[in-house]
Amino acid sequence: MSGAGRSIGAEQFYVTHCVPADSVRREAGYSVRASSTTASGLLDEAFHYPPYELPFDMWRDRPEPGAAPRRLARTVSPRGGVWVAHSAYLAKDSVGRDRSFFSHLMLLPAASPAAVLRSWGAPEWTVRYPSGESKALPAATLPDDDLVCDASLTAFLGDRPPWPTAPCVDVCPLRLRVLPASSRRDLLARALHAVQLLAAEKPGSRKRLFIHAEPGVVALLLYGCVRLLPPEMTDDLTFSTFEPYHRDIRNYRLARVVGTYLGPNGGSLEPELGAKQGITLDTFTHGRSSTELSGIMPTGLTGLVNVAVTGHWEGLAEARRALAEAGDEGDDWIQNEVARARAELQANPALAGAPDSDPALPTSAGAPAIRRAVGSYDAQISRANPACLLFLIDQSGSMADPFIGAGGTSKAATVADAVNRLLQNVVLRSAKADGVRDYFRVGVIGYGTTVKAGLGGTTPFNVLVPVSRLGERPLRVDARVKKVLDAHGRVTEQKVKFPVWYDPVSGGQTAMCEALRVAGLAVKGFVDEFPNSYPPIVLNLTDGLPSDGNPQEAARAIRTISTADGNVLLFNLLISKVPVTPAYFPADEASFPETEAKLLFRMSSALPPKLWAAARNEGHAVKPGARGVVLNADPTAIVRFLDIGTRVSPGGNRPV
Repeated sequence: MSGAGRSIGAEQFYVTHCVPADSVRREAGYSVRASSTTASGLLDEAFHYPPYELPFDMWRDRPEPGAAPRRLARTVSPRGGVWVAHSAYLAKDSVGRDRSFFSHLMLLPAASPAAVLRSWGAPEWTVRYPSGESKALPAATLPDDDLVCDASLTAFLGDRPPWPTAPCVDVCPLRLRVLPASSRRDLLARALHAVQLLAAEKPGSRKRLFIHAEPGVVALLLYGCVRLLPPEMTDDLTFSTFEPYHRDIRNYRLARVVGTYLGPNGGSLEPELGAKQGITLDTFTHGRSSTELSGIMPTGLTGLVNVAVTGHWEGLAEARRALAEAGDEGDDWIQNEVARARAELQANPALAGAPDSDPALPTSAGAPAIRRAVGSYDAQISRANPACLLFLIDQSGSMADPFIGAGGTSKAATVADAVNRLLQNVVLRSAKADGVRDYFRVGVIGYGTTVKAGLGGTTPFNVLVPVSRLGERPLRVDARVKKVLDAHGRVTEQKVKFPVWYDPVSGGQTAMCEALRVAGLAVKGFVDEFPNSYPPIVLNLTDGLPSDGNPQEAARAIRTISTADGNVLLFNLLISKVPVTPAYFPADEASFPETEAKLLFRMSSALPPKLWAAARNEGHAVKPGARGVVLNADPTAIVRFLDIGTRVSPGGNRPV
């Protein structure tokens, strides 16, 4: 790629801690140390550029400069032109105090995002400047290096990612290097979609994209975005690869994309950051990413990623056209996934002899179909031994009330939308070259004044239906409108197909006890038919107390049913009545003031070890004894509850 956006004769500035004799403005403390101009307005801009700080978790340890994150930023000057800022950590300031920094800034008439990102790790960036050296600098040229470039991106997405360098500039740290190439490709696809979503915001929007990763990873992911997406989406992209999370990152306004790094111990972003300030992509704790980035990515992104994987950049224009055309999938939405599976089978005929099981779910080679110790929760999922997902949904009158934080949408509609999205993922995950395979039995029981089955099932013994039936018979396929970007980067509204199996219902009482009894009959019938299967998972979503008695006995009866692999899992979610932070998977009820919360906690199964680990990996501070219950749930919490609660495979892999 050419060096478009590079500029010769740009002004440059060094900002760091100075003694008065070394300062261009003869100031003590942080000041302009040297510059290529004496224009007071430009010196003021350079001086007021946001300072650099270590991540809070690294502050106490006083790391070596080579281990501390670096910042590379592209922002816009109010006077015109582009600021490019490179900041590095210094162990000592000019008078010997700990923890300082050195910023090398350039003010250029123009510099494309790609050109700025290719300067990542370049040795021409100055990171220290001795006392007594000249205060006058020559005009600057934007550096160019190969840590972030086309070849580096291709290597990152392949089986031999870039070899680790100094931690301060590393673009593929060990935690990503040990993952399969498919995981790194998925990460790039989610970054592409995040930038798509950001570009689709209205002009003047204050929303930003926050990326939690090492700054070098942020630089390489952003390079992939500006290299692959239509230039109209990214030509004016402003960014910083690192800003300290603890310094009010929510209100950082200089860039649309803000990288942050909490330190080598990982950590995770707060869920509210994405919900209120924009979009979050957390590469350490995926469950803390925005919900838009937690599901299946738009199909058109695969073509873009493949261009970078193969290095065949001549195919980029065609991949961009395919991206623009990928939004409207047509009424035969499931056939797209079947066609994809057939194409994969044609490309790799060896897949035809693969075992009849979900390939995303690890299997035990040659494992005989014998009874294991109850509680192992590691059964292979196949058509012979499918998984069971049963949703109990409160349909009482209070579910018609607006959901806090959902823009006036009712609780019932918000829950229905989340359940339909999960069902769509279940169907898509089960779609193979020969159609939708019955890896799942799925059911819905709604309870209000009466108890009734959804999805075409009937109470009490035919509640569960094969997943292939869902693929064949949604109630309808709605045409919804979403904002997307066309091939030229313009925001446009596009109709997309959204299959619906469950409609929101609200009215009457809360017959939870009866619903649990019907659920018990349904899962008992499943266990009798599939005694070696993964234990059924029952998920109860409600906004209050039952109206037909104490449900604890019926809940206990469900939890005592077991397959050879473990007891049935009963998880509960309490929808919030007030705007408070959700409580995920608590280990005790001592802090719960509400009767509903205590009741649902006591009804819930303890998380088995693998689901406990999955919740912890998603950033939830789960403790030993944690139960499968979420309290004070907002719309985002519902999505995450359904996601973690249906991870039925060993190792925390998603079945959907």
